[in-house]
Amino acid sequence: MSSPQTPPTDLAPELQVYALRNAQGVTAEINNFGARITRLCVPDRNGHLADVVLGLPTPGHYRELPETFFGATIGRFANRIAGARFILDGIPHQLPRNQAPNHLHGGDQGFHRQLWTLRSAAEEAVELELHSPDQQEGYPGNLTVRVRFALTQDNGLQIDYWAVTDAPTPLNLTNHAFFNLRGAGHPDLQGHSVQIDAAHFHPLGPGNLPTGATQAVGGTPFDFRTPADLNARLATSHPQLTAGRGFDHNFVLNGTGLRKVTQVTDQGSGRTLEVWTDLPGMQFYSGNFLDGTVLGKSGVHYPRRSAFCCETQHFPDNLNQAAFPASILRPGEIYRSTSIYRFGTVS
Repeated sequence: MSSPQTPPTDLAPELQVYALRNAQGVTAEINNFGARITRLCVPDRNGHLADVVLGLPTPGHYRELPETFFGATIGRFANRIAGARFILDGIPHQLPRNQAPNHLHGGDQGFHRQLWTLRSAAEEAVELELHSPDQQEGYPGNLTVRVRFALTQDNGLQIDYWAVTDAPTPLNLTNHAFFNLRGAGHPDLQGHSVQIDAAHFHPLGPGNLPTGATQAVGGTPFDFRTPADLNARLATSHPQLTAGRGFDHNFVLNGTGLRKVTQVTDQGSGRTLEVWTDLPGMQFYSGNFLDGTVLGKSGVHYPRRSAFCCETQHFPDNLNQAAFPASILRPGEIYRSTSIYRFGTVS
């Protein structure tokens, strides 16, 4: 499996899918359009494999519906930027208002819509590279980004990010995989419990933008410091759940360095997902804008709240929020970050 699979005949030849497998039989597929996770098959408590990430029927469909964001690498800047503008070193920069009046996930031609080139491929890992030119989507600096996906022997999918630039530029990379531990295409998140190691979250204002405040999770539905049933929390009445149409909030993660920050457990299948990261935040999203119109893999439509996302990140809109550390990459620096989605089971 050291070479890419042959693309289906109806696809452009530059589209490639890279198949990964570890010694335990866990498999993943990575699409070079958007550096996407398009398939991830992991065992349940009885050893039965199921694909746990939502996606589209063929690699070519991602070109037709790129803003589904399924499994995509997001950049240059994940999440939202207020007013689609920022000031860097005294210079104003205007970005596309692709979620008017704001900027979302790197813009119309963000990294999720780019063809990445292959640097290396092996049975358990693939590394892709992208060159983002100066002023692409309004961002300054020529940027080179590399993303490496690797299946570990403890059934983790490790994602390593690397980047350099020739001019100061905002950078906030994440992966936008949609998970359902019962299996992609299962119609709901029944039986999923969530634990997030975070004592604070960022409340939302209009446009799903952070207000700039940091709020304690105690006494709110956002307190996942001990495991809680996700559907029960979604049924709770709270102004911030109304603001986000569910969970679509950045959690301020405890600790620093590469550490376990989240565990999601599905009681039905026994599958567990641990999220590890060295980043300060994680956008926890409960699939609120899935609406059943997108035809996914195996001919299944994905209804509202049939998946969740754990998008490790720097804080959203940190370029415009004085209280948030700004995530700026400068010449001579190397951006490095690691996040891991690690799977297991409970009896």
